Amino acid sequence: YSALLPLCCLIYCPCLPRCPVSPTLPFSDVQDYTSGSGICPYCRKHKKRLKSHIQIVHQKISRYTCALCANKKFSVMTNLKSHLFHTHQMNAQQIEAFIAERKREEVDRRKRFADELYAKQGLTRKG
Repeated sequence: YSALLPLCCLIYCPCLPRCPVSPTLPFSDVQDYTSGSGICPYCRKHKKRLKSHIQIVHQKISRYTCALCANKKFSVMTNLKSHLFHTHQMNAQQIEAFIAERKREEVDRRKRFADELYAKQGLTRKG
């Protein structure tokens, strides 16, 4: 789960005063850059896609993984697609099918993670 923002960064968590991804940023700052454009708190540059900029450039988060070659990671989907095309000789249809399957697996994994998190708290999830 380290390749993605933890669940507590996606929802407000009153038990954590600081962001676990970047302990130097208070939670309010994390929420401020979760959507749209703004000034990067790290490099002070204005970015149109601030959340992506911070994850890729400063936190070195690689969200996309090639399951075919020992989990090689990429920070941008386009780089994964290029890798699949050049390294694994996949055509466009094969690449899209491969990515769609990975997305389904990720949704299932996130649902299981959320269910476990709720279960630990003694709660049940809606939906």
